[in-house]
Amino acid sequence: DRAELAALMAAETWLTVDDAIAQGFADERIAAAEPAAEPDSTGQARWQLAMAKYQNKPQSFNTPQNPAGSTRSAAADALPQEAHMDPKAPASVQDADNIRKAAETAALAAESARRADIRNAFGRYSDEHRELLDTCLDDNTCSLQAAQTRLLAKLAEGVEPLRAVGGSFSAGTDSGQKFINGATQALAARSGADKREMGNEFNGMSLAGLAAHALTLSGISVKGLSGDAIARKVLATHTSSDFPTLLSNVAGKALRAAYGSFPNTWQSWAMAGEVSDFKIHPRIQMGSFNNLDTIPEGGEYKYGTLTEEYENARALTKGKAIALTRQMIVNDDLGGFNRRAQLMGRSAARSVNIDVYTLLTGGAANHGPTSVDTGQFFNETAATTAGGHANLTDTGTAITTASIALGRKKMRTQKDAGNLEVLNILPKILVCSALKEDIAWAVLNSTSDPSQSNPGKKNYAADVAKLNLVTDPFLDGINSGLSWYMFADPMDVAAFEVVFLDGNQTPFIDEAIDFDTDAMKFKVRLDYGVAMGDWRAAYLNDGA
Repeated sequence: DRAELAALMAAETWLTVDDAIAQGFADERIAAAEPAAEPDSTGQARWQLAMAKYQNKPQSFNTPQNPAGSTRSAAADALPQEAHMDPKAPASVQDADNIRKAAETAALAAESARRADIRNAFGRYSDEHRELLDTCLDDNTCSLQAAQTRLLAKLAEGVEPLRAVGGSFSAGTDSGQKFINGATQALAARSGADKREMGNEFNGMSLAGLAAHALTLSGISVKGLSGDAIARKVLATHTSSDFPTLLSNVAGKALRAAYGSFPNTWQSWAMAGEVSDFKIHPRIQMGSFNNLDTIPEGGEYKYGTLTEEYENARALTKGKAIALTRQMIVNDDLGGFNRRAQLMGRSAARSVNIDVYTLLTGGAANHGPTSVDTGQFFNETAATTAGGHANLTDTGTAITTASIALGRKKMRTQKDAGNLEVLNILPKILVCSALKEDIAWAVLNSTSDPSQSNPGKKNYAADVAKLNLVTDPFLDGINSGLSWYMFADPMDVAAFEVVFLDGNQTPFIDEAIDFDTDAMKFKVRLDYGVAMGDWRAAYLNDGA
C-alpha cells in the first residue's frame, strides 16, 4: 500500500530480481542476455560519479551493470580496487571533484569531435542546409551516422525518379543528378542569384556547353557539332536529356525569388486559405450561440441556436508561358532568360494582389461586390434590414482621429448573423492609397491629436486604436485615391480570403518543347481564387 511504498522509498531500498518479484514490482525473471562489453574509463568515471550519492545500494552497483542483472565480466573484476567505492564510505569531496572533472573533460572532447565530424559531413551543403546542420549540432544525441542520414533525406526531397529510356535506365544517371545540381548552382551564380561555388566544374560554362554535356550524359554524341546544331539537337531530344530540367530549376529559382519579394499588401488584411479542388467551397460567416444557461444540479443542457451565412470561394487556374529559344541558347542569353523568369514571378504576385483589390473595390460605385444577402459588401443600411451591413460612411471624411473612432465604433457594435449578440470586432489595419499615406501615418503615430490645437490632448488613434498602416497604389485609381478602409485581423475574422489549391502559394513551373517554334517553353501557373468573407470585419469611408 501507499504507506509501505513510501517507507521503501524513504529507506532507499534496492531490490534484487527476487525481491522485486516478491514485492510485486516485477512479474517474472527472464533469461539473461549475453554480457555487454565493459565501458571505457570515461564511462566508469561517469557511473561512479552518478552512483556515489546513493546509499544502501548493492556492491555491484559501483560499476556499470550488464543487461538483465548478469554478473560482472572479468574485465570489471580486474579494475583497480580504488575504482570500486565502498557504499558505506562515501567518496571524499576531492575524489568526487576529480571524477567530475575527468568526466566533463571527456564529455567535452567527445562532443567537440561529434560536432566537427558532422560539419565535415555537410561540407558544401552547410550554407544551403544551415537549419538542418544547426539542428544536428544542437541535438547531442545525433550521431555522425544519423546526421548523414538526415542530410541524404533532405537532398532527396523533390528529386525526380530516374528517367527510363527504352525499358532501361539511361547511362550515367548518378552523373545526371550531379550535373543538374552543379549546373543549376553555376547558372544561379552567373545570374547573381547565388554565390559562386569554388570547385564547381560547371562554373563559366555556356548554355550551349551545358546542353552538350546533357546530351553526352544521355548517350548522344556531340562531337564536331556547332552551337546551333547542339541547340537543335537538345530541343529535339527533350525526353532523354536533363537540360530542360536544369533550365526549369534555374527559371524556378528566379521566378520564386521575384514572386516572394514583390510588395504584396493583401496579405496584411485578407486571409490566405486552402481548398482541395476547383469546386465551389462555402465560407461560413460570423455567427454565435445564445448566451450560456445556468444548469441546476442534475439539470439538462439545452441546445443553442446558430444562424449562419455563407459566401463562396473557388480556385481557378491562372498562368503564362516563357520560352528559351534556339537563338538564346546559341547566343548564351542567360540574362534574358532569367529576366523573363523574374518578370513572370513579379507578374504572378502582382496578379494575386490586383485580383484581391479588384474584388474589394468592384461594383456599385466602388462599394465592393454584392454579397449573398443581395446587399453591397459596403453599405450604410442598418444591419437589421435585409442586406444591410452598416459598415460604410458614404459622405466621406478625411482620415482623422474622429473619423477613425466613428469607424471603430461601427465595427465593434456589429452583431452576429442572427442579430443576437454584439461581436466586438476590433479593427487592426487601416488601408489607404499612396495619396493619403503621409496623412494616415501622421494620424496613427502622432503623440497628440493632429486635429487639435492643444498639444496636450492625447491622440486616440495612436493610444487606443493602434492600427497598422497598409498602403497600396492600386487604390489611387479608385475614387481619386480618397477612399480608406479598416479591417479586423484576418486571423480573427476575415473580410476577404484568397484560397490556394492545396494551400500552395508558390507558382508551379513545367517545361515542354514547342516543335513549331524551335523553343523550350516554360509554363507557369498558380491556382487560386479570391472570395468575400464576413462584411462585419471591414469598414469603408469614401474619404475627402
